[in-house]
Amino acid sequence: MSFAAIPSCCVRAVSGDLTVFGGPALTEEVAARIRAEQFNGVLRNTPWIMLAMIFNAAVLVASLWQSDSRNIVTAWAVFVIIPAAFVLAKSLRAKAQPKRPTASRRAMRVTATNAAVFGALWALVPILFLQSAPDQAKLIIATLCAGMMCAGAFALGSMPVAAIIFADLILGGSASALLRMGDPFYALFAALLFIFACSTARSAIDHATLLAERAIAQFEGDRQRDVIGSLLLEFETNATDFLWETDAAGRIKHASARLAALSGHPASELHGRSYQEVLVPGMPELAEAAATRAELALHLAERTAFRNIVAPVTLGGCVHWWALTGKPVHGADGTFLGFRGFGADVTEVRVADAKIRRMALYDSLTDLPNRAWFGNELEQATRRLAEGGAPFAVMCLDLDHFKSVNDTQGHPTGDALLVEVARRPSACIGEAGMIARLGGDEFGVVQTQGVSLEATSELAKRMNEALSTETLIDGVNVATGVSIGIAIAPTDGAEVAVLLKHADLALYRAKAEGRGGFRFFEPGMDAKAKERRALEIDLRSALPNGELMLVYQPLIDLGDDEIKCCEALLRWNHPVRGLVQPMDFIPLAEETGLIQPIGEWVIREACRAASGWPEHIGIAVNLSAVQFHSPGIVAAVQRALEETGLKPERLELEVTETVLIAEMDRALAILNTLRQMKVRIALDDFGTGYSSLSYLRKLPFDKIKIDRSFVRDLATHAESQAIVGALIGLAGDLGVSVTAEGVETQDQLAHLRASGCEEAQGFLISKPQSATGIAAFIAQSLVRRRSAA
Repeated sequence: MSFAAIPSCCVRAVSGDLTVFGGPALTEEVAARIRAEQFNGVLRNTPWIMLAMIFNAAVLVASLWQSDSRNIVTAWAVFVIIPAAFVLAKSLRAKAQPKRPTASRRAMRVTATNAAVFGALWALVPILFLQSAPDQAKLIIATLCAGMMCAGAFALGSMPVAAIIFADLILGGSASALLRMGDPFYALFAALLFIFACSTARSAIDHATLLAERAIAQFEGDRQRDVIGSLLLEFETNATDFLWETDAAGRIKHASARLAALSGHPASELHGRSYQEVLVPGMPELAEAAATRAELALHLAERTAFRNIVAPVTLGGCVHWWALTGKPVHGADGTFLGFRGFGADVTEVRVADAKIRRMALYDSLTDLPNRAWFGNELEQATRRLAEGGAPFAVMCLDLDHFKSVNDTQGHPTGDALLVEVARRPSACIGEAGMIARLGGDEFGVVQTQGVSLEATSELAKRMNEALSTETLIDGVNVATGVSIGIAIAPTDGAEVAVLLKHADLALYRAKAEGRGGFRFFEPGMDAKAKERRALEIDLRSALPNGELMLVYQPLIDLGDDEIKCCEALLRWNHPVRGLVQPMDFIPLAEETGLIQPIGEWVIREACRAASGWPEHIGIAVNLSAVQFHSPGIVAAVQRALEETGLKPERLELEVTETVLIAEMDRALAILNTLRQMKVRIALDDFGTGYSSLSYLRKLPFDKIKIDRSFVRDLATHAESQAIVGALIGLAGDLGVSVTAEGVETQDQLAHLRASGCEEAQGFLISKPQSATGIAAFIAQSLVRRRSAA
């Protein structure tokens, strides 16, 4: 089979020419769309044909493995499998992308070249191996070559040149090898293979023909739809709800039945009336009514065309809106004869537009202005200030403890609370400014009248008092408060972005100082914000730069003083700042989302260190609330265990009560999943939070850790002794172990032993040590125990 057997029109189509299948010359746009159809057809089949090549190559290697051709067939397989894997990966990426609407000639040539390369590789199979292969292998080679010829022609069927190149090359190699066998049987087989190749080529050509015809038909259909759409658009544009015509003096000369129906008068009564009486009857006293009347009068006086002038009219005591279009009419001699035009009642559209505008400018829940309106108000205030206007104040308000209300009492209660509290500041502000809801529990206020430090402070106090009053929601008193940050223009800035930033910085300071108050912006706040931003930038590079490290503090069994576990503690060794404490960067990591990669690194590194310790010593890792609820925490733990080979039962994850307050059901699901993996769960800092017995019964804990604040006063305060004893007894009743943190003196250790505490941790036992140091400490402990034994 040669290219001469292919109709020239098909060759031109595949190669990207503009004449396809003997038809008329096509535009490049149509040809590119046909090429795209052909290319996409090949792309759909590429993954499975590449997989078939890889599999068939492996089969061929296996069938010839015991023969003398082992090395040659292995080398051949490498040249097939590696390019096939590359094309497979590339085609899978391409399939994940949207289908290309057009394809270039180069894309077609690349596809044909790929087909030629793979065809040549498979053509080598019968040439190299058929004559010397065992009988069974001969059958496998014949089957593979025939199968690849068929599969390749089918997969490349939408691009006939590529299909025929692929099939012809395999046919040539197979026929050459068969004829060299010198047996009539093999010669007959070669003839049959030739007929089979001709059939597949014909099929590929027919398939490509149908594909091209379908692409041309689709293009023609799209073109016709565009034409019809344009005609429909023109029809809709020229369609009228009512027609009108005036004479040269502006009196109605013709009124359609629709206009008469809308106006409520017979058409005969409208004739001779002025256009104002008929087209803009009873114009209401709206701000734009006078402007509309003046615009219409100007066009009629100057005899110029106008289009879609929307005018308010009064019909039956109700306001309607008409869109009027008209143009001057002149006689054959150029004499002005009047105006002719049409109009449409656009009242419904106008009402819908008003609703949309309101939705765009008002918060749907509280019915307060939204962020967009707030921004517009600030822009106007800054413009007035630039023109010599009075100063104004910007306030950012944030409801205190609103998240806990949402979490504990549900979103409906939170929404009801927002609706109620949104009304209170409005009453305080009055005509002095406006309030808007910026989103969530955040509100913004612009005070434009009577702005001074004293007056603005008084307004902030009134709003604080109004919002600090308990609110009755569904029979439950809900307590909340508000923190307020204030910036005054022009003292604190004269641009919207600067004022908002400064008010937000003041709000941040008000919240940091205990909430429930207000603060004016001070220049030092900006410096602190810049310092925080600099710390965030440094923290983002801390992990890649290797600045983070883990230290380990052992926990001992108070029964035999044996090390049972070590807790991994995160440290940041900054090249300039020095040692940064976790309390200074962990909250920042949680706010910025960096806690997830840092947390995953901590789990992985801790597991890696523990994998080198004796089997009976576990590793404890702290999880923050944000990290615990982040997506993929379970997968991160599983990856760390798999990568380090640490047994799951040696890993202990410490969580605080705060992870349980929000999304209890989700927390329970995560904890149960971790427990099913045999990972141990410890409740850290127990006794300092809610300390609810209800979740202790529900949630799967293996251990509770008594907070160091109780241990510190253990030797001197009877109250601490009672609390520690109660917690140890509670742990025993629940069947979980108990660890005391922060043990620093022998007296504390003695009290814990006497109270029945199982494990202890603190500086008395060991300070946190590096990975090398803790490994040495563990080794020394084991030596001491062996010596004592």
